[in-house]
Amino acid sequence: NAQLSTGPTTAKGKAIASQYSTKHGFTSAKVVVPGESKEEFDNFREGILESLNPQSEHEDELSDRVVSAMWRLKRFHRLENAFFADRINAIQNEMGIEDPDAAGAMLFTDPQQMKRISLFLRYMTATQREYTKAKSELEKEQKRRVHAEFEQAALEEMVETAKKASVGSVSQTPVGQAILPA
Repeated sequence: NAQLSTGPTTAKGKAIASQYSTKHGFTSAKVVVPGESKEEFDNFREGILESLNPQSEHEDELSDRVVSAMWRLKRFHRLENAFFADRINAIQNEMGIEDPDAAGAMLFTDPQQMKRISLFLRYMTATQREYTKAKSELEKEQKRRVHAEFEQAALEEMVETAKKASVGSVSQTPVGQAILPA
């Protein structure tokens, strides 16, 4: 059977097939999923990277993780609104509940509704943890770098001060006289 059907062969067909498993984009390896703007992501990324100010490859990598997690969290918030609106409307229609708040409460009290929301919340929590972890690692790396830069500058200043001090004491000693300890 595999001899008859080997999957898509054109570039367009392969591009379409690569999206088959993407349902919601919560666990996608791609940061920008169908329905999102690559241009909007690029602008978002540029602004965040500017504020994070990475100074090394390691900081670049950590910054990219922060940006990706932030973008996914934006997706979660957007989809969360749509999810709640959809489920509240469905509960109101299915159960005849007029009050949207009462229908919303059903999301957290009705076992069927809780199943629908639990996976969403698990993915959201994992993404929040990824953001927190990447941001924390980036901050630690930046503090380490700043500390190392400070130590290097202090060392260079000490060397420069020592050079100036030794040049000054040599220039004040008359030629031909030895400097003897007192």
